[in-house]
Amino acid sequence: MAEMNPGFSVERSECGLHFKATLGATDSIGGGELGQILLTGDSVDMVIKAVLPVSGTKTYGFNSSSGRWVCKNDGHDLEGIIVRDLLRQCRGCPSF
Repeated sequence: MAEMNPGFSVERSECGLHFKATLGATDSIGGGELGQILLTGDSVDMVIKAVLPVSGTKTYGFNSSSGRWVCKNDGHDLEGIIVRDLLRQCRGCPSF
């Protein structure tokens, strides 16, 4: 996606608990001009906090029967909401 979206970048922490994708040009304050996707994991409580440019802040728990991260409030899937936010902001498709 980076080659189709100038300023798009992805950072992952070495421990794997933090992820940041910057959307758009990186010279604007607070992230790309299209915002950022921030994911922070808690391996003890098995939750992920997601901050998304369109959908806002959500908390996800791991559903062992489906193998998916599911929103604690409304049951939607983390991967689906990331894709929906990216489709509104970027060109191309993410590969998970």
